[in-house]
Amino acid sequence: MDRLTELTALDPVAERLSDLVHSTIPAPVRDLLHGVPLGHPAHPAMAMLPAGAWLSSAVLDLADVVSPSRSRASAAALLAGVGVAAALPTALAGLVDWSDLHSDQKRMGLVHAAANEVAVALVSVGVVRHLRGRGGRRWRLAGTAAASLGALIGGHLATRWAVGANHAEDVPHRAPKDWEPLLPLAELVEGEPVRGRCGDVDVVMVRRGGNAVSVLADRCSHLGAPLSEGSVEQVRGRDCIVCPWHGSAFELEAGSVVRGPAIAHQPRFDTRVVDGVVQARIVTVPGA
Repeated sequence: MDRLTELTALDPVAERLSDLVHSTIPAPVRDLLHGVPLGHPAHPAMAMLPAGAWLSSAVLDLADVVSPSRSRASAAALLAGVGVAAALPTALAGLVDWSDLHSDQKRMGLVHAAANEVAVALVSVGVVRHLRGRGGRRWRLAGTAAASLGALIGGHLATRWAVGANHAEDVPHRAPKDWEPLLPLAELVEGEPVRGRCGDVDVVMVRRGGNAVSVLADRCSHLGAPLSEGSVEQVRGRDCIVCPWHGSAFELEAGSVVRGPAIAHQPRFDTRVVDGVVQARIVTVPGA
């Protein structure tokens, strides 16, 4: 499956489709489909419905092979139809997530999407054939098999290629729990992100006036971009640092997600100034 990331012939399609997503779907809607309000990717959660419906339909179809029953066949077709209906918003959420990935991830994602599109087409034919009194069991089973292949590729994307993972999850486990000196306050220019080091963790520091300094983990939780190479902007009325790769915005004060595609908050640090030197320590979370 890793070889799917080498299919560079898919790049022109990926570029045009990504541009289409960003130009036609408003940012607040994309945030909703990313799962920003949930703090969890929406696409895999939504995928449970079509996958569960199609697998349940397949169980009934296989049982119908052993013991034919008109009511069982009708129930199988109904479940298959529910899965097709649920697949449409699920695919839209997946498309929005996919549009903000690296090029190698996008290549594999296109194959994942193609398998699922084949699944929807096959299952739909099976449902229509049932409604016309022409069975359709084989079509529905073939569609479920295609969906299973798509799910296998999708799982590989999520685990092997870290799509949807929190790329800053390890920070609270590695960062110093005690105060650690960073830089002299005089070296920080107000509103300019500066990269620093707190123990073993790269951080981004932003002076916000006087002795106020915000310190967040430098590696973006979305795909690991260096936030210190981003910009400080007002986003939806809040002071944020904006990721240079995909535009995720994190509130400077709390590290919370103001705009996706990131869904996980950025680890933040308490700060103080002692003898003109900025010191920081990690704000711990449960389990860290």
